Amino acid sequence: MIRIGLLLVVLLGLAQRGAANQNATITPGGSGSQLVETTCNIIQSACIFDDDKLLFRRMAYVESLDGHDPDTYRDGYHGGLWQVDEAFFDVTKSVEAEHELYPYFTEIHNELSIDWHIVTWQDCRRPLVSALAARLYIQYTSRDNHNGIPRDIESQADFWKSYYRTSGSTQDFINKCNNLETGCNSTSGADIVFVLDGSGSIGSAHFEEVKEFVKDVVNDFEIGPYKIGVIQFGSSVYPEFELKQYTTRDDIKSAVDSIHYRGGGTSTHLALERLIDESFKESNGARPHGIPKVGIIMTDGQSSSYSLTISEAERAHQAGIIMIAIGVGSSIDRTELEAIASDPKCLHHFFLSGFSEIDDLKYAIEKRACEAPFVVSPGHNGTDTGGKIPPGDNINCQIKIPSAGATISLRTNSGTHSTLFLAQDTYPSSVYYEEKLDSTPQNPGVVYIRNPHVTVLDNEWLIFCNLIGTNGTETNFTFGIRPGDTTHCNPSPCLNGQCVELVNSYRCDCFDGFSGSLCESVIPPSTTTPPPTSGYDCDANNPCTPENIHNGNFYFPHHDVAKFVQCDAHGGCFVMHCAPGTIWDPNLNTCNHAP
Repeated sequence: MIRIGLLLVVLLGLAQRGAANQNATITPGGSGSQLVETTCNIIQSACIFDDDKLLFRRMAYVESLDGHDPDTYRDGYHGGLWQVDEAFFDVTKSVEAEHELYPYFTEIHNELSIDWHIVTWQDCRRPLVSALAARLYIQYTSRDNHNGIPRDIESQADFWKSYYRTSGSTQDFINKCNNLETGCNSTSGADIVFVLDGSGSIGSAHFEEVKEFVKDVVNDFEIGPYKIGVIQFGSSVYPEFELKQYTTRDDIKSAVDSIHYRGGGTSTHLALERLIDESFKESNGARPHGIPKVGIIMTDGQSSSYSLTISEAERAHQAGIIMIAIGVGSSIDRTELEAIASDPKCLHHFFLSGFSEIDDLKYAIEKRACEAPFVVSPGHNGTDTGGKIPPGDNINCQIKIPSAGATISLRTNSGTHSTLFLAQDTYPSSVYYEEKLDSTPQNPGVVYIRNPHVTVLDNEWLIFCNLIGTNGTETNFTFGIRPGDTTHCNPSPCLNGQCVELVNSYRCDCFDGFSGSLCESVIPPSTTTPPPTSGYDCDANNPCTPENIHNGNFYFPHHDVAKFVQCDAHGGCFVMHCAPGTIWDPNLNTCNHAP
């Protein structure tokens, strides 16, 4: 269940709870690619609908330029980012559509806590509602199209015109989508291993198509940050090349061209075993923790051992490998393929009717690999994961929270800062998060996350995170996770100050007028903080109030710059003279030579 808040958003009216969370997807207005993609990810991660094959992400750009079209939120029109006409919205609420859409209403309520029966067209100014309305409308209008949403842009343009914007231009749809999709822009990198089915059922001709697909995907990754390896499997496993072997795009594509089709059975479990135990070893070119590890498996049939394949798939998940599973043809065991795929399943498995669809899958696979997270688990004693964030970039991550909960810490190198966003069930961003952790070298971020599933022994709870570095410079980070609550500030030990969590300790930042490791001591008058800069005296404008004394403010400027006002700890007021040739400096809180 997607819980928007930490833990829940309640509709209507789509309320955000708590200062720690942010959800622009339920706030009226808003624009930008990050907002659109986050909205689409929330819906896709809920697994309410079948794979939309990126249609609705594309539609937001076609319909409103992701909200940058100045007419998006025009007066009297409430269709929002997906430009849902009032007539479209009314269809989703109609008696005629109720039978077709009722199962989706139920899932929307269960997964997103939205009661569609009380949503209004005006609510479509909220991105999440606009996207859901567009999805429901197309679900109804295309109900007799049993082929579902097509994958390629040209066919989606026809689909969009037939079932959504009948007055629209298919060429305009195509042109805008081609401008939108520029490949993987992230430079944070990943270790990616393709696991290719080379069994007898594939055939040499289709295997060549698979190789072309691999080359097309590789073509849009920056080799260096992204490392590529390939395994082929049939009855046996054939490591074609390791992650360390090639360092340029052209060399990798040439190596793929040189792969020979092997034939044989479908020993999927052996391929997964090899992927886990060998491919992601540092000796074979894999990098340490902090770099996503991605396995992309393509197959056209059932494995020779279902039970062993399921067992190895679970091992891959436990090892922190993000598994993207692609099945081609009618012989696929869907249950097996879904078991191989990482969570959320609906984002990480793809079913194709034939090899002719492979080319159209390229962008979706690039997107999943580009957004793949590194996975962190505390184990029994905790762990520290180091990594780098390129300037202006971000990295997704997943954290396995044990039954006792976990304490998460984030440290950065000198001169940089980093922000960690946390959420359940989908990757967060600056526009959507349930918890936010800021970190600087002086103030590392530390937070305890409670596992809500405490009734299940040894149950691990997966949460999603996104790590953002410093613009303009590379950020080195250390990501720590410890089982249980190892924080120090709840309750706060600081008597008169703010408790600041450090990685293995804490610091008290004292309020004005107090000092000591626990802020237990009152600062004597000689070391107080700068007072206000307006003029005071001890008669009509006496500054020695109980509030100022309590806050540690003992010195104040006088109307005469050659004097100042001093208070004692009991509220006594004294007009003091500066030394000859000096005047009161309120910035330094002392007498100083005149400028």
